[in-house]
Amino acid sequence: MSGSAFTLVFYYIPEDKDDLKIPNAYAIPKDVNEITLNDIESFFPFKEKFHFRFQFQHGDQVVWLDLNKKNVKVPQYKNKIIMKVSREVKKDLEKDLSSHSDHPDKATESLFNL
Repeated sequence: MSGSAFTLVFYYIPEDKDDLKIPNAYAIPKDVNEITLNDIESFFPFKEKFHFRFQFQHGDQVVWLDLNKKNVKVPQYKNKIIMKVSREVKKDLEKDLSSHSDHPDKATESLFNL
C-alpha cells in the first residue's frame, strides 16, 4: 500500500433525488484532517456553482454546518466528510435563462408563464 493519503468525500444532491443513505463519493488526495473548503470545491466532480453544507455533531444534535472561509478545515461526522450539496443556480432555471439569453423578455415570460 502506498504512503499517499487520500480521503473519500461523501455527498448527496437533494435536487437530483440523491439519497443520503446511498451517497455519492469522490476522492481528495489529502488526509481527512487537512481538507479545506477550497479543496472540496477544487476537487468536486461538477464545475457548476454549488453550496456545500457539512454534517456535524454538535452536542446531542446532528446539524448541517455552512462554512464561509475557503481556507478553513471542513468538519467531520464520525471521522468522515459528509456533505449536502445544492446548486447555486437551479438546473432548469439555468437552462431557461441560457436558452433565452438573446431575448431576456422571453426568459421572464417562460419562467413565470406570462
